[in-house]
Amino acid sequence: MNRRIALLLLLLAAPSRAAQDPNDASFRPIGVGGGGAIFAPAVSPYDPQLMLITTDMGGCYRSGDGGRSWNQIHFRELASGTAARALILKDEIYWQGHAVFHHPELKVSTDRGRTWKSVTDKRPWDPEGIRHLNAIEQPALVLFAGNDKGFWRSTDRGRSWETIAPEGAGGRKCAAIVVLEDRVLAALGNRIVESRDQGKSWTVLPVDAAEGKPLLALAGGQEKGETVLYAIAQDRGTLHSADGGRTWRLIQPWNDQTDVQMATRQTRVAYASQTMSGREVFRTSDGGRSWESVFPPKGPGSRLDWTQIEMKWDYRIMDHGLCVSKSDPNVVIVSSIGDAYVSRDGGNRWTPLTSGAETDLPLQDGNPYKRWKTSGLQVTGSYSFHVDPADPKRMFTGNSDVGLLRSIDGGETWSTLSYRGSPWSNSFYDLAFDPFVKGKMYAAASNTHDIPDWRLIDDLQKETGGVVVSENGGDTWKRLWARSPEKVVTSICVDPSASKDKDSVVLYIAVYDDGIYKSTDSGKTWVRKSDGLGNPGNARVHRVRRHPKTGALFAVVTARKHGRDFRVPGGLWKSTDGGESWIDLTADLKLKWPCGYVALHPQDDRILLLSASGGPGCDQQGGIWKTTDGGKSWKQMLNGEQAAAYCPPNVMQGWDVTFHAAEPTIAYWGSGFHGLWVSTDTGDTWRPYREFPHRTPLAAQADPLDAKGIIVTTFGGGLWRGPRLPPGK
Repeated sequence: MNRRIALLLLLLAAPSRAAQDPNDASFRPIGVGGGGAIFAPAVSPYDPQLMLITTDMGGCYRSGDGGRSWNQIHFRELASGTAARALILKDEIYWQGHAVFHHPELKVSTDRGRTWKSVTDKRPWDPEGIRHLNAIEQPALVLFAGNDKGFWRSTDRGRSWETIAPEGAGGRKCAAIVVLEDRVLAALGNRIVESRDQGKSWTVLPVDAAEGKPLLALAGGQEKGETVLYAIAQDRGTLHSADGGRTWRLIQPWNDQTDVQMATRQTRVAYASQTMSGREVFRTSDGGRSWESVFPPKGPGSRLDWTQIEMKWDYRIMDHGLCVSKSDPNVVIVSSIGDAYVSRDGGNRWTPLTSGAETDLPLQDGNPYKRWKTSGLQVTGSYSFHVDPADPKRMFTGNSDVGLLRSIDGGETWSTLSYRGSPWSNSFYDLAFDPFVKGKMYAAASNTHDIPDWRLIDDLQKETGGVVVSENGGDTWKRLWARSPEKVVTSICVDPSASKDKDSVVLYIAVYDDGIYKSTDSGKTWVRKSDGLGNPGNARVHRVRRHPKTGALFAVVTARKHGRDFRVPGGLWKSTDGGESWIDLTADLKLKWPCGYVALHPQDDRILLLSASGGPGCDQQGGIWKTTDGGKSWKQMLNGEQAAAYCPPNVMQGWDVTFHAAEPTIAYWGSGFHGLWVSTDTGDTWRPYREFPHRTPLAAQADPLDAKGIIVTTFGGGLWRGPRLPPGK
């Protein structure tokens, strides 16, 4: 067996700290919090401090202090799952997580959400997954699950399931499952079915007030022998039953409300929300006679998150985005397109769950803008991390959707910058610092996000972006250059050795779909320098970098696909004459999907690490490629089979690969499916960094404030700070 592969397999077989404790404290999130779609909040009916929530990119999160702080559940334990809310029982929690290239998987936790294991591989609801989950806990546990195509029951803790098909309601869409002590009700199509014998037999309850319209939601409560039910009928509105479901009447006209929730041990308070259809939540506190809007936050003492104050995003309530505690009608959570809020007084006062603090942070000297600190619940796509060469505490991170963020206190708190004059505020891909003027920066900015993700290597219908400049440390920005028609600029670097003075700074930019451009006058004018760069039909340069010692330029051309067809390879090119000519270093490899990133060894420009992804027709190309002779020969150092030994799948999507600036024997690789990887022998062998919890790290680099630390950027999990090497290394 190859010695390198044998060593890697030995490391993979070693005991995993992450498997023992997925919330390992060696890494901690830093950033602003929020910034992406947040779904399915849940609060324990037995402990209001225990909360769970999930996101579209970041993963699944757990809070043990009522949402004031959050820990991400390790992606190998439970990956992001947006389709169903967690079911928190007294001694167990059931939750459905997503698996890459596999059907959603139902898992169970017996330690309050810290670790998880699969319940069954027999899932009759596949491939869609379940939408609703509930249970009778006494005298014996019975689980109920439903989705748009069926309704199921399990009496053995989810190991096996039987289809429930009540007469007249079988096969209809399940819109909700409600448990009131020993009574189970489900909304199926335009009917409600009930069981009083743990799901063995069922009775259909017609809902005449729905007038044949499908039911979208159902909630119920009991108090002093009275059972009250609420349902929402499409295009009709909120319906109410005061006699346990025998008769119904319309109590709230249709206003795009699609969900209704209530605490189950009372009958007067309920909430209806415009989930996936709007921004409002309505509350009744008098049994449905009157309704008032309580969300978006407007009551005295409510605090808005940075996505509303700074970005002006407004609200869109996400799928399963309304959660009311089953034991306390005053505890309400709402999650939206960019943030999440909790109210502990029935919707009068709201506090963000994403930035956590009850009050605004005070202003800082040297920073004119508000600042924010994550609670750990963050969903930002941080594409780059930069440190001001004049002050290591001044840090910048370029993001998708939220643009540029800055910290002047070493990463502890952050302010938003891209909405301060840049014509392109959605995404900041790269930064370069002027070698002569302190506080002057150049940035690659765009309103097209997430390049070079799978979705963005196809034909783009609209591309906008350019170069912006700041002369005051990022406080404000102005347009410096844009090609007409505008193209996305994804990378920028400065050549300090060729720059003569402040008016003659030499800059290079990568223009997606249009090659490399060069300026010799601090960005006033630009000339295309792409002779010999790229393959015919693919000029998608994603990254341009200058070697710090030799001055050679390197340009990475990522993929260009049509649907699932990679017609023209990408690759890595090198120029030793300032961009006048280019040499193809990977012609023999014919890489169809280079990720767009290359690691340059700081002492020797012949040692290069190149990140690649696998895709249709090129599965085996994904991983890390290395050359020690300047590109004359290459060897694949990490492939899909090796990565799958850590976690599936065996197809690899790569992101950035980097050398540690101070210790170049250490290298890091960020992946799309397999977490963070580390090498301690200049990229010859690789092991997963098991303690890092996020599935999709983009890049890792040295922490400027800690010689033994690194900063990790992620796709969907913001920024993280942790040790440069795993324990024991």
